[in-house]
Amino acid sequence: MKIEIDVDTSKKEIVIRDDAGNERFVKSIIVCGGDAISGKFYLLSWGSSADAGWALAHSLKAAEDPFYKRMFDHFFRWLGLGKDREPNNPVEILKRWEAEDKKNTPTFN
Repeated sequence: MKIEIDVDTSKKEIVIRDDAGNERFVKSIIVCGGDAISGKFYLLSWGSSADAGWALAHSLKAAEDPFYKRMFDHFFRWLGLGKDREPNNPVEILKRWEAEDKKNTPTFN
């Protein structure tokens, strides 16, 4: 598998290509990887934190593959958010956060 990420800082644009022929133009990116046993991790981000957060939330909503569902479950557990919810159900946390955002977001006329 090959993934190519080109960040054009002057245009504030990112192009992501893979060897399957997919190409996406995005405004933000987060790349992370890790090895929990050794404690090593890699983190790179560029662009808008709001766009990256939006992409992460939509990735959670769209996660159909069991790997992604388990990954998000582990993510929430590492954050300490998994103690009071059913295992393997990070969607419930996202729903709660969205409801809180709607309640706490001011409206401007």
